[in-house]
Amino acid sequence: HGGSARGRLTVTRAAGWLRNFAAWALGIPPAGDYDLLLEVIPHGVGQRWVRHFDNYTLTTVQTEWRGLLIERKGLASLGFELIIRGETLLFKPRRAWVLVVPAPLWLSPCIEAENWANEAGGWRVRVVFRVPLLGQVAKYEGSVAPS
Repeated sequence: HGGSARGRLTVTRAAGWLRNFAAWALGIPPAGDYDLLLEVIPHGVGQRWVRHFDNYTLTTVQTEWRGLLIERKGLASLGFELIIRGETLLFKPRRAWVLVVPAPLWLSPCIEAENWANEAGGWRVRVVFRVPLLGQVAKYEGSVAPS
């Protein structure tokens, strides 16, 4: 159906120009504290997630395929297994594609996310971005609540 949420997130990036370039290529805004507006919009059989970090926007399309949450940005897609561990929802990468061609996970960017409820009626979120050979290039975390 769609909806929206607002929150406050802190973005961190790893040191080094190559890691910063990789974070930029993944659509991660520069390091800093941001007011977030998340818009979830119906899109075909899935949803378009538009994350506004102040003046920076990160847009992905999410669908379901064979029990995986598929998140696509540009030509690349990642398939996540959703796991509930205690009070936390974990997003674990299980598949990757470039265009429609399967790619080995060890050659693909790795995005791991976790969400858990907070006392304010929203949720805490932590998303970590890694790329092959460089390791962690960025992370964002903070609190979000439906608006």
